[in-house]
Amino acid sequence: TLIGVSGLTLSLFWPTAAQAQISCSGPKCALIPITQDEYNRMYYEFKDQYSSDLFEDMAQAGVIANLMNAPVGTVNLTGWTVGGNLGAGYKSAEEVDIDIVGVGKVEDVTRAGVAINPRFFLGMNLGALFGQGFDPLEEDPDGLTPTPGWFSLSKFDLYVSGIKHTERINNEKGIDGVLRATVKSQGFEVRYHLVEASEIFGGPVLRFRGVSLGVGYLQSSQKITYTRPENSVDFTLDEGVTVQWIGNDLIQLKNDFTTVPVELRTGIQLLYLFNFTVGVGYAWSTGNSSLLLARFGPVVVNGDLASALNAVNSGDSFLGMTLAEDGSAPARIYYGRAGVELNLAMIKLGVEGLFTPDDYGASVALRVEF
Repeated sequence: TLIGVSGLTLSLFWPTAAQAQISCSGPKCALIPITQDEYNRMYYEFKDQYSSDLFEDMAQAGVIANLMNAPVGTVNLTGWTVGGNLGAGYKSAEEVDIDIVGVGKVEDVTRAGVAINPRFFLGMNLGALFGQGFDPLEEDPDGLTPTPGWFSLSKFDLYVSGIKHTERINNEKGIDGVLRATVKSQGFEVRYHLVEASEIFGGPVLRFRGVSLGVGYLQSSQKITYTRPENSVDFTLDEGVTVQWIGNDLIQLKNDFTTVPVELRTGIQLLYLFNFTVGVGYAWSTGNSSLLLARFGPVVVNGDLASALNAVNSGDSFLGMTLAEDGSAPARIYYGRAGVELNLAMIKLGVEGLFTPDDYGASVALRVEF
């Protein structure tokens, strides 16, 4: 059915301006009760009822994924941390019907926004880097360790992150076709210790992990090419005519995002084993996306009228569609996040969720701290 291909291919993109062409050539096209004007209407109805909302979902998911940058579990650093995390943004899936007046209906087309953003990261306390480290949880029975001033280097943490990776998948891992994807991300974040960590009860039984304020600069880009040979799309028109479209798909997508988040973060440590973190933030984003989608292939027409005429009209007929689009990311977004980390001495394994009023994000991270 048309449902499956639409849900698979078009759910990758969001345009704000678009150009499209749908055309049919060959003798069997006369058996399809659709004029060129109706083909054009199909496109605009599809855009109005489906793709405009879909592309907005994808844009928001891309920004959310770009925000999943900081290593899970950190509030204030006293030394160094290094590791990797995989973040994803998600807009809840919906099943929608597309009703094209005078032509037909496409039912249960999936609409969802999904984006991923892997990163490696390195974090450091600038005081520790320059020999001015300070750990508020270390015992100081003689009181010889001075409390750092407001502008001490030990009040500042610096994180840098990034990755560049190319993946080629050929009819495997659940992908029907050939997918080539290049992902590149880079960024940094500076966090300031507004409040240092402190003991609450029983030493490591319950600790306050402090409060930090961070400002970051994050970039991510993707280039995806997907080809899918000879897959079938079936749809039924109002007149009872069914059309089987056996075509080849080509999708080319480029995304570039830049996000500047400002975030307040705090947390507690429970029983030494668990680090809990919460935060709230606001982010400014810029970016653009460009897309080329093309599908071309022969059509087979069935139905009462078509059956009577197929013997006469036996020549090959082809249906083609091209779609070129570009669009922009949402400019501003506010969010909250919450995470939990398993604290095993130097090794930390954590998961984190990020949420806005309409979207969700999640990340998993493995890091060491020393």
